[in-house]
Amino acid sequence: MERTWYPAGRDLGRSCYPGVALALNLLLFFVERFSLAIEPLHIAVLMGPAAALACVGGTYCLARQICGRDEEALLAAFFSSVIPALLSCTECGVLDGVGIGCSCMIFAFYHVARGKGSNRTLSSVFAGFLYFAMAISWEEHTFFLNLFAVYVLFLLFKGLDAADFNFTFQVVYLVGMSSTQLFLRHVPSILTREHAIPHAAFFLLLCRASGILAGRSLPFLSLPFLSAALPLCLFFASGWLEGGEGEGGGGLWRQILPMNASSAYETMTSSVSENQPTTWSSFFFDLHCLLFLAPLGIYRCISEPNERSFLLIFYFFASLFLSALKVRFIVLFAPAACIIGAIGASSLLSKNFLHVKVTCKLLLYFQSSKKVSRKGTEDTTNRDIALLLLLALFFLFIMFLWHCSWVTSVVYAPSTLKFAGRQSDGNRTRFEDMEEGMTWIRDNTDKDARVLSWWDHGHELASLADRVTFLDASGYNLSQVAAVGAIMALPEEEAAARCRNMGVNFVLVRFGGMTSFASDDISKFLWMVRAAGKELKEPEDAFLSAGGVLRVGKEGSRRFRSSLLYRLSFHRFSSQVSEFGRPAGFDRVRGEVAEGGKEPLQHFEEVFTSQHWLLRLYRVKNL
Repeated sequence: MERTWYPAGRDLGRSCYPGVALALNLLLFFVERFSLAIEPLHIAVLMGPAAALACVGGTYCLARQICGRDEEALLAAFFSSVIPALLSCTECGVLDGVGIGCSCMIFAFYHVARGKGSNRTLSSVFAGFLYFAMAISWEEHTFFLNLFAVYVLFLLFKGLDAADFNFTFQVVYLVGMSSTQLFLRHVPSILTREHAIPHAAFFLLLCRASGILAGRSLPFLSLPFLSAALPLCLFFASGWLEGGEGEGGGGLWRQILPMNASSAYETMTSSVSENQPTTWSSFFFDLHCLLFLAPLGIYRCISEPNERSFLLIFYFFASLFLSALKVRFIVLFAPAACIIGAIGASSLLSKNFLHVKVTCKLLLYFQSSKKVSRKGTEDTTNRDIALLLLLALFFLFIMFLWHCSWVTSVVYAPSTLKFAGRQSDGNRTRFEDMEEGMTWIRDNTDKDARVLSWWDHGHELASLADRVTFLDASGYNLSQVAAVGAIMALPEEEAAARCRNMGVNFVLVRFGGMTSFASDDISKFLWMVRAAGKELKEPEDAFLSAGGVLRVGKEGSRRFRSSLLYRLSFHRFSSQVSEFGRPAGFDRVRGEVAEGGKEPLQHFEEVFTSQHWLLRLYRVKNL
C-alpha cells in the first residue's frame, strides 16, 4: 500500500475490486474443507476457464428462459463458448474480475426473467445477491441496475402487466443497495449520479404501489402524473447527488457521459487502447458472424413481443451503446449478441430445414403418381435455394470457429509480458523485454528506489519489480497524474527539477520505435499533455507539427522534441538501425527518421535499456 502512489499511498479499499480475492478464498476454503489435492496456483490459473464455463451455462439458461426453446439456447451456448469477446477475459491464468462479473450479470438477468409467479421471491433475492457479486468484481452492477430500472419504467408507461418485474426490481434494489453500501467502501451506491435512475424508479414504483394498496385511484398517482414526475425526479436526484462521494459519480458513469469527456479521469483512461471508441473492425474481430445474424434475431423478437423479449432487446441495444464507446465494454455486449444471433440463426435453420423437408415429401408424391406440374418444378427450385442457404450458413459457422480459434491462439493466448512482433530482418519473434526489464530493476536498484512512469506501467513496477511508484492503473489521485504528465512534457532541466522535488530516483519509459510496438509512451504523449492540464503553460497545439499531427522527424514541433519523454525515448537512437533497408534512427511506429537523440543528457543518466529497446530506465542526477 505504501509502495504505490508515493508519497500518500494507495487506498486499496477504494481502487480495487475484491471479487477475485474473495472467489479464490472461497475455493481454497472448500479445497481445504474436503481435503482435495489441488494446489492454490492451479486454482488461480483455472479461475478464468471456470468463469468461462459459468458464462456459457448462464447464456444457455437465459436464452432458454427468454425463448422457451432448446434450439436457441444451445446455439447461444455454442456462440458464447468460442466468441473472442468473452475468451479475452476468461483464458487460463487471467486473474481478472471481468469474467466473474460477466457471469454474475448473465445469471442475474436469468433470475430477472425467471421471476414469475411462485418463483419470483427466491429469484429476486438471488438477483440481488448477484448484484452484490457484480459490485465486488467489476462495473457490471451499474449497467445491470440502470438497465433494469429503465426496463421497468418502460413496462409501467407502456401499460403492460409487469407486477412480477416491479417486485423483482424493488427486491434487487433493496438487497443490492444495502449490501454494497454496508460492505463496500469503493461503491458509494447512495451518493452517486450513476444510481439516480434506480433511485427515481424505486420511488415512483413505491408511490404507485402505495396507491394500489390504498384501493383508491389517486390523481397524483396516475400514469400521466408519473410520466411527468420522472424527469423531475431524475433532475433533483442528479442535483442532490452531484456533491456525493466519488466526484459526482462512479467509474462507469463518468466514462459514458459526454459532459465528463474532458475531465482528467477520462483523459487518463483514454490513453489506454482498450478505452478507445470501438471501430467496426473491432466489432467484427470480436463478434464475427453474430453481427450479421443479430438483425434477424431482433426482427424475430419484435415480431413475437412479450415482456422477456423486450428485456432482451433492451439489454442488446444498451450494451451495444456502451460497447461502441469503449472497446473493453464489448464483453457486456457479447452475451446479448450470442443470444440474439442464436435466435436469428435458429430461425434460418428451422425455416430452411422445414422447407426442404416439405419439398422432398411433395417431390416424392409427384414422382410416385407420375405427375409433372409447374408446382413440382417450383418446389424443386425452392428446395435448391433452401439447400444453398443451409450450406452457406454451415460454412459461416465453420469460418466462425476458425476465426475464434485463430484469435484465441494468436492474439489472446500470449502473455501480456511477451509481445509478438518482427525483428529488423523480418523474422517473427517474441520480445521478452518486459520481464527482462522488471527483473533488472528488482535486482539492481535499491529496495526503496522510487520509479516514475506513466500510469499504465505503475502496477507492473509495483507487482513485478517491487519498487515504489507514483502512479498505477487507477484514478486515485488525479493531481498526481497531472504532475507526472507535466514532467513528461516539460524540457529536461525543468522536468529534472520537478523530479527532485517529488523524490524521484529513476524514470522509466516504454519505447516501441525499434520493434514497431505501437502502444509505447510516445503514442500516448498527447494524452499526457491533456492530463497535465494547467500544469503546462503551452497548449496542446504547441507540441504538434504544422499539419496538426505529432511528428518525430524534422517536420515535428521543436517544443515536442525538447520534451523529456522525447529526449529519453530517442536517446542514442539516431545511431541504431531498426529495420533492414532503412536509415539509422528510423522509427518503425511513426514511419519516419527521428530528429533527436544526438544531444547528450544533462540531468539524467541511462542505466538500462532492454534488448529490443522496449524499456529504458534513467537515473535522475543529483546536481
